[in-house]
Amino acid sequence: EYDGFYFDDLVVEKLPLATEPATFVPATVTTTNSLLLLPCVPNPATAQTEAYFVQPHQTPAPAELVVTNITGAVVLRLPIAPVPGKGSLTINTQNLNSGLYFYYLQNSAGNTPARKMLVVNKGKN
Repeated sequence: EYDGFYFDDLVVEKLPLATEPATFVPATVTTTNSLLLLPCVPNPATAQTEAYFVQPHQTPAPAELVVTNITGAVVLRLPIAPVPGKGSLTINTQNLNSGLYFYYLQNSAGNTPARKMLVVNKGKN
């Protein structure tokens, strides 16, 4: 017999934890012929963030991740090994001032479109 809605009728089920980051790339996208840059996680970042990318399967060229401030000045360059497929790179943000930054991948073929990264470091403006 249904007696109306009461909280004792509420059932909470545990959801499984994700095994892939929020920037999961379907297998069909990993066969790209050019660099693909995905959002960094976490964003905003405090101590560090992880940048995810996909490199082409046809002999990728050496690349680097470039981080710039809002004026366009390069504040960080991190080399990326020329390994085809999905990859990630940890960006240490502890030495960066709080603010908005842009990051992109660069190789001999050119640059990926830039993405935004917000850094929030306590005590650093």
